[in-house]
Amino acid sequence: MKRSRPRNSRLAAALALAVAFPGTVSAQEAPPEDIGTDLLGIARNAESAAASTTPDPEDRPAEDERPFVAVPHELGGTEILPLPAGAIATYPDAGATGPGTQSVPHGGTLPGSTVAEAASSGADALAATAGAASGAAAEPGEMPESEVAEAERPKPLELLKGLWREAVASGDTSEGFEAWVSAALAPEPEAPTRPESQAARTREAAVALARRTGPVTLGHAGRVVTTYGESIPVAHCSPLKVCYIELEAGEQLTDTPSVGDAVRWQVVPKIQGWDPETVLLEIKPADDAPDTNLVIPTDRRLYSISLVNDPEYHTPILSFRWPDSEARAAAERIASRRAEELAVEEAGEAEAAIRAELTAAELAHSGVPTESGPQTAELLDFRFQVSGEAPFRPVRVFADGSRTYIDLHPRYRGPLPAIVAGRAEGNAALNTRVSASGSRLVADRVISDVWLQSGKQRVRIRRIAN
Repeated sequence: MKRSRPRNSRLAAALALAVAFPGTVSAQEAPPEDIGTDLLGIARNAESAAASTTPDPEDRPAEDERPFVAVPHELGGTEILPLPAGAIATYPDAGATGPGTQSVPHGGTLPGSTVAEAASSGADALAATAGAASGAAAEPGEMPESEVAEAERPKPLELLKGLWREAVASGDTSEGFEAWVSAALAPEPEAPTRPESQAARTREAAVALARRTGPVTLGHAGRVVTTYGESIPVAHCSPLKVCYIELEAGEQLTDTPSVGDAVRWQVVPKIQGWDPETVLLEIKPADDAPDTNLVIPTDRRLYSISLVNDPEYHTPILSFRWPDSEARAAAERIASRRAEELAVEEAGEAEAAIRAELTAAELAHSGVPTESGPQTAELLDFRFQVSGEAPFRPVRVFADGSRTYIDLHPRYRGPLPAIVAGRAEGNAALNTRVSASGSRLVADRVISDVWLQSGKQRVRIRRIAN
């Protein structure tokens, strides 16, 4: 879906709203290049300003210009109050003199005898002003000028909807009004800035590592099992109790384990089992032992464990899952299975080679040569009957399942006979050829009834059915 971010249209709308509601946004507060990026905020502020009944700041008298008086308080002392408007008319701030008036300096003290008169005069003036306002509003058929100006003032949402209609008509967007406003006015999220110094990055990494929590499960015989490498594990050890940290079977310490507070935390290596041995670390905290950490160097990995002095909760044995060892064991199992498969394949290939050598030796001694190589007699079909007398009478006729071989006498030197199909062959085609030795005729299929003919002499060959 196409999103539209019209800069010129939004700027024009922002300026129109700023002109329509000068009390909401001023040119000094919002430069033209920034107005278009917060147009929705301008509209909301303009609606709030339109709905508010606060009078125009230019028509309201400045608080700093009104005089103040000190009025005696009923509980003692004085109270500073602004002089009411009616009292200002009766008691001007600057040296007016005459009958019935009294000069009151700005910020001075009104005499006690005139306090009641000033308050009464101010109240009368306020009542007169309220009465005039209510009388003006009560006149039928008339509307105050402020309300007329407010009614004629353009609504900000109407301006925005006009811009949206123009964008839809021009094909710049196909979205609804709310989606268009959100897409056009939502600020782009700022990319998080990374700390520049190495120390700041180190602190950031330390905080992120401290917040990491890995999965913890209950193991066999009171073990608390966590996964190595996913977080810094925590061992809760109670005073007057012993907790253990169990390493991987066969894993050996390469140095003495280091504990942050070696005075109030006692760490003693132990050995359990044999072939392979398992290293256990026995941990005892004192009553006032603070939380600290333990670092364990081994020949396979480096452990970092947080130790917490917890009188209420206790970890009997802290154990681990080692993904690297599991992956290594899986790889070893795969390699071992592959090695076994290769050994079986090699043994089979060696057996096949020996069997081929024995077969070749046997065929060389007693095999019958064919076009596909020497074959043993058991694999050939010798069920053929030869009838008739002629110098070219075959000494052997056999088939290998796909061809028929007719061997003439090795000392025959006469013309080669032609192969003529008998009645049992029907009209099937029969292709024949002569071997390189010249004493063998080869048919391209297993024959059933054929004649060998040369001149007036012929010999019949038939296959014997079972």
